[in-house]
Amino acid sequence: MRDRSGNHLKALSQVIASIQPSLTRMNARIAQVEREQAESGHTCGDPPDDFRPDRFSPRRPSAAPQESP
Repeated sequence: MRDRSGNHLKALSQVIASIQPSLTRMNARIAQVEREQAESGHTCGDPPDDFRPDRFSPRRPSAAPQESP
Protein backbone atom coordinates (compact mmCIF):
# COMPACT_ATOMS: atom_id res chain seq x y z
CA MET A 1 0.00 0.00 0.00
CA ARG A 2 2.80 2.41 0.89
CA ASP A 3 4.65 1.65 -2.36
CA ARG A 4 1.51 2.21 -4.43
CA SER A 5 0.85 5.50 -2.63
CA GLY A 6 4.41 6.56 -3.33
CA ASN A 7 4.05 5.66 -7.01
CA HIS A 8 0.81 7.62 -7.27
CA LEU A 9 2.39 10.62 -5.59
CA LYS A 10 5.35 10.46 -7.96
CA ALA A 11 3.04 10.23 -11.00
CA LEU A 12 0.95 13.13 -9.73
CA SER A 13 4.06 15.23 -9.19
CA GLN A 14 5.13 14.52 -12.76
CA VAL A 15 1.73 15.55 -14.13
CA ILE A 16 1.80 18.76 -12.11
CA ALA A 17 5.31 19.53 -13.34
CA SER A 18 4.27 18.92 -16.94
CA ILE A 19 1.32 21.34 -16.83
CA GLN A 20 3.01 24.03 -14.74
CA PRO A 21 4.44 25.94 -17.74
CA SER A 22 0.99 26.11 -19.33
CA LEU A 23 -0.58 27.32 -16.09
CA THR A 24 2.12 29.96 -15.73
CA ARG A 25 1.48 31.23 -19.28
CA MET A 26 -2.27 31.21 -18.69
CA ASN A 27 -1.95 33.21 -15.45
CA ALA A 28 0.35 35.71 -17.18
CA ARG A 29 -2.15 36.15 -20.02
CA ILE A 30 -5.05 36.61 -17.59
CA ALA A 31 -3.07 39.28 -15.71
CA GLN A 32 -2.24 41.01 -19.00
CA VAL A 33 -5.88 41.08 -20.13
CA GLU A 34 -7.00 42.36 -16.72
CA ARG A 35 -4.41 45.16 -16.89
CA GLU A 36 -5.49 46.07 -20.42
CA GLN A 37 -9.14 46.18 -19.39
CA ALA A 38 -8.38 48.31 -16.34
CA GLU A 39 -6.38 50.77 -18.47
CA SER A 40 -9.10 51.00 -21.12
CA GLY A 41 -11.91 51.52 -18.64
CA HIS A 42 -13.76 48.56 -20.13
CA THR A 43 -16.06 46.79 -17.70
CA CYS A 44 -18.32 43.80 -17.94
CA GLY A 45 -21.94 44.60 -18.61
CA ASP A 46 -24.84 43.49 -16.50
CA PRO A 47 -26.26 40.06 -17.27
CA PRO A 48 -29.58 39.86 -19.11
CA ASP A 49 -32.76 39.82 -17.03
CA ASP A 50 -33.38 36.17 -17.87
CA PHE A 51 -29.87 35.03 -16.86
CA ARG A 52 -30.01 32.05 -14.49
CA PRO A 53 -26.65 31.63 -12.69
CA ASP A 54 -27.92 28.53 -10.89
CA ARG A 55 -27.75 26.73 -14.25
CA PHE A 56 -23.93 26.95 -14.02
CA SER A 57 -23.53 25.68 -10.48
CA PRO A 58 -23.09 22.04 -9.48
CA ARG A 59 -26.26 20.07 -9.11
CA ARG A 60 -27.26 19.62 -5.48
CA PRO A 61 -30.05 17.39 -4.33
CA SER A 62 -32.79 19.48 -2.82
CA ALA A 63 -34.04 18.70 0.65
CA ALA A 64 -37.67 18.71 -0.47
CA PRO A 65 -39.42 19.19 -3.79
CA GLN A 66 -40.34 22.79 -4.40
CA GLU A 67 -43.97 23.58 -5.06
CA SER A 68 -45.18 26.15 -7.52
CA PRO A 69 -47.17 29.04 -6.03
